[in-house]
Amino acid sequence: MAVTNRGARLVALRLLMGVLAAGLAACSASRDAPAPTARDAVQWAALVDKTIFDADRARRLKSLGERLGGLREAFDRDAAGLVMEAEALDADYDATREQADQVIARFTARRRAVLGEYRDVVLAMRRETSAAEWRALTD
Repeated sequence: MAVTNRGARLVALRLLMGVLAAGLAACSASRDAPAPTARDAVQWAALVDKTIFDADRARRLKSLGERLGGLREAFDRDAAGLVMEAEALDADYDATREQADQVIARFTARRRAVLGEYRDVVLAMRRETSAAEWRALTD
């Protein structure tokens, strides 16, 4: 009986890890997606210069754009880290549901923090622009 329970637990853990990895692939940046680059920052700066004529607001928007790039990198690193942890758990025959839950909880906490900061930066960017400027920057 213990073998059946252990077998069922391992099947459930493997399914959980598989679903988790598939979900990340579907809803996050893929491992092959390019990270923000210096070119992205240059393009953002050029778009801000073309759209925002007030030097102080343009400087603040450029700085906020750089923060968004850093947050995107953190988001991608967290997703990649979760996949690595999930793969390690999957490879560990003795891994438990509790270990999987801990991995998911850590990831969720990090992701929530990054998303909260991302939201705050986007809202700060919007406060620096008019509706027309924001459309020009985001279309």
